Amino acid sequence: MDANSFSRPEIIVDNQNVSVVWTGQDNLIHFIQSTDDGDSFNSIVDISSAFADGPQIAVGSSNIFTAWVNNGVIFTSTSSDGVNFSPESSISNTVAANADIAVDSNGDAYLVCEESPAGFSNRDVFVWSSSTGNITNLSSDDTDSLNPKVRADSAGVAYVVWSENTDSDFLDDEIFYRTTSDSGNSWQGIKNISKSPSLFGSSGISHNPEIHELNGDVAIAWEDGSGFGEESSIFASTTSSSDLEIYLNSTQYVGGDTAQIRVVDPGNGNSSIDVTVTSE
Repeated sequence: MDANSFSRPEIIVDNQNVSVVWTGQDNLIHFIQSTDDGDSFNSIVDISSAFADGPQIAVGSSNIFTAWVNNGVIFTSTSSDGVNFSPESSISNTVAANADIAVDSNGDAYLVCEESPAGFSNRDVFVWSSSTGNITNLSSDDTDSLNPKVRADSAGVAYVVWSENTDSDFLDDEIFYRTTSDSGNSWQGIKNISKSPSLFGSSGISHNPEIHELNGDVAIAWEDGSGFGEESSIFASTTSSSDLEIYLNSTQYVGGDTAQIRVVDPGNGNSSIDVTVTSE
C-alpha cells in the first residue's frame, strides 16, 4: 500500500489514544492507533476485505467502533488495543450512503445511514443499535431523507438529525430530529427544528446538519437558504437531554457556508457549546 495515497480520513481521541481510519489507494479501510498522544503509532491494520469508502469511527467504554459503506453498511468493532478486530458484519443489504456512528459511555453503539429500501427509490434514514440489534427506519416517508448524523451520551440518550425534502418541488428542505432513551427500543416523535422561512409559498432549503453533545447539552447547526442564488446562512438550535425537547428560537449566524461545532469545557463543572462559522 502506498502510504501517501489515501482519502476520507477520520480521527477520534480518547485519553492518550489517537485512532485514525481512512480509505487507501487499494479502496480498503485502514486503521492505525497511537497510545501516547500521537508521539508514535502502531502498525497499520487493514479492517475491510472488499471495496469500501466513507469510514467513520467512534469510541466508548473499552471498544472502538468503525463503519463504512459498501453498497450496504459494513460494521466492525475492535477492542481498545487497536489490533484485534471483530469480523465484518453487514447491517444493511441495499443501497446505503453517508454512514455515521456514535457510542455512549456504556459502550452501546448507534449507526445511522441513508438507505433506499426499494433499491434506488426515495432514501430513508435508518439507525442500528448494538444493544438491541434493532434496525429502525426513522424517517419512513415518500421523500428523500439525507445526511444523517448521530450522537450519544452517558445517560443512554441517542440523538439523530437529518435533512429531508418535504414537497415535490424541492423548495422545502427541513432539518428533522429524533431521540431514544431506551437503547433504541423506541424513538421519540419526529421534530422539525429548522422551519425555514417561506419562499414563494414554500419553505426554504435547510441542509448539511451537524450535531454535538456534551454532558447532556446538544447543539445542532445547519445551512439554510432560500435557493435561486440566495446567500446561505448558518442556523443553530440547542436541546437538553433532560426533557428531550428542542428550543425553537433558533439563533442565526451569518458567515461562511460550513457549520463547525466547537465544544468548550471551562473546567469548572459547566459545559458550553459554541457554533463557529467557517468558510472551509
